[in-house]
Amino acid sequence: MHIEVFAQQSNRSYDAPDWYWHFRSKGRITADSEGFPTKAHAMRAAKGLVRAVTKNMSGFMLPRFTTQPMDRKGVVKITWR
Repeated sequence: MHIEVFAQQSNRSYDAPDWYWHFRSKGRITADSEGFPTKAHAMRAAKGLVRAVTKNMSGFMLPRFTTQPMDRKGVVKITWR
């Protein structure tokens, strides 16, 4: 399972694109988000959700995130362990 952060053009013509994230597991999208104004906001929200879920499951062990650079499609992949 990993997180994908990507931009999509909003339907408002005067705005910059909105940034979204979703969880992808085995090629399927398992969770989605609303739009964020910047890539940093979307990444922080996605990582925060992973931290909150894993904290409840494994006690005090926090996940370590690895971020891959943006690919040709404009997608940033974040994995954790």
